[in-house]
Amino acid sequence: GAVSSTHVVKALEPLFSAAVNAVVRGEVLPAPVYASLLPVVGGVGVAVATDLQFSPLSFSAAMTSNLCFAFRAVLSKAALAAPGPLRSLSAPALFGVVTLGATIGVAPVAALLEGGKAAAAIE
Repeated sequence: GAVSSTHVVKALEPLFSAAVNAVVRGEVLPAPVYASLLPVVGGVGVAVATDLQFSPLSFSAAMTSNLCFAFRAVLSKAALAAPGPLRSLSAPALFGVVTLGATIGVAPVAALLEGGKAAAAIE
């Protein structure tokens, strides 16, 4: 699918963050916050519905990315508030730790799936 479509779907990340925050932390935001997300949802819906190069795989990847980024944001916020070693980190330092952890977790999968392509591109 088109890269632009993926970025349009990624605009839903605040909606995912609000939903994950409500489910994981039990924090329900004020109604105006959710209401402010409606135009974004409507715009993404129109953009996806009228996309001539729509790809279910790209759409699914973008939605999965939204969910992962929402969990990162919500769990990072929880880590900064909870007692323990992560509480002493600044927000940028915690972001770095989480990013490093995600890279370590994803790197073997990326190497397994894309390693041959990368080696061929280098040659």
